Amino acid sequence: MDPASSIFRLAALVWVAIFTCDNVAVRSGTIVTASALSPIQLEKKALINTGWWNSSFWTTDHCKWEGITCNSAGSIFELYLSGYYAGFNWRLSQLNFSCFPNLVKLTIQFFALTGSIPPEISALSKLQLLDLSSNGLTGTIPPEIGNLKNLIELNVGSNSLIGPIPSALGSLTNLSNLDLSSNKLSGKIPPEIAGMKNLTWLDLSNNNIKGSIPGEITELSRLDYLDLSSNKLSGQVPFSNEQLSSVYIVRLSPNKGLCGGNFLDLPSCDTTKPATLFVEIFLPLAIVLSVIVFACLLLAKRKYKKPKLEERATNNIDVFSIWNYDGRIVYEDLIEATEDFHIK
Repeated sequence: MDPASSIFRLAALVWVAIFTCDNVAVRSGTIVTASALSPIQLEKKALINTGWWNSSFWTTDHCKWEGITCNSAGSIFELYLSGYYAGFNWRLSQLNFSCFPNLVKLTIQFFALTGSIPPEISALSKLQLLDLSSNGLTGTIPPEIGNLKNLIELNVGSNSLIGPIPSALGSLTNLSNLDLSSNKLSGKIPPEIAGMKNLTWLDLSNNNIKGSIPGEITELSRLDYLDLSSNKLSGQVPFSNEQLSSVYIVRLSPNKGLCGGNFLDLPSCDTTKPATLFVEIFLPLAIVLSVIVFACLLLAKRKYKKPKLEERATNNIDVFSIWNYDGRIVYEDLIEATEDFHIK
């Protein structure tokens, strides 16, 4: 083979790998130039490469395939797949996201998807709806989802996702619906969630989220639905009664360590129990008061007994004072009193 021809073919292969839907043409087993496949053909080729559609459809217009909706130009606008397919090992990584520049809605639910959510999903720059709920997805939520600036609805509920909620999701300022429920998410609720100013639906229930509810969450003034139940949250609920009254549905229980006063069936945030209150405050106070009262009574009793003792001591001296006189003095007094015992 001519060396120059080999170099040209190699260059063409590299060009295709970089610029044609991230090597979609190479994976099909052929080497093509950019002009060989149109963007619409590349979309169809990417769908075929997933193996999700029966080969009998491959020769037909892909816009008529099940779950595919195209715009007026013939480019895929929506991909909707729903249904349980047992025994298949389908993964999101089989879908070449870079081949769908006009995709606005992506729904793959109850589809037995496994594996993780690829960070390459951020290539869907026009995406407004992403629903991957009720599958078998594992791994973490890629922070690259935060690059989908046009996203309005994000639902990855009912999977087996782990790890923390990415703070990058706070950059989704157009998001109105966020559902991360029924996973195995851990960590804390990121305060950056307040960046979702248009959020009306927030469901983080049935996870392993810990810590307190960030005060920044009260900045979500358009919130209609809030479900943080069945987690491991603790501390005081930052919402006031007035703020919660504007939310149609609020579910915060059960959360063992969460408190919030007399509303929402949550215990009071006064952590001092009655028994502890009695032992720590009232019992010492009662002891001090008892000691003071006892001391006062004792002092009063001593003052009451002292005059009587002195009076009794004086009487004793009067009665027995004769025994204290000198005998000579007593005799002279008797002689004088009887005039020398003269009988008159």
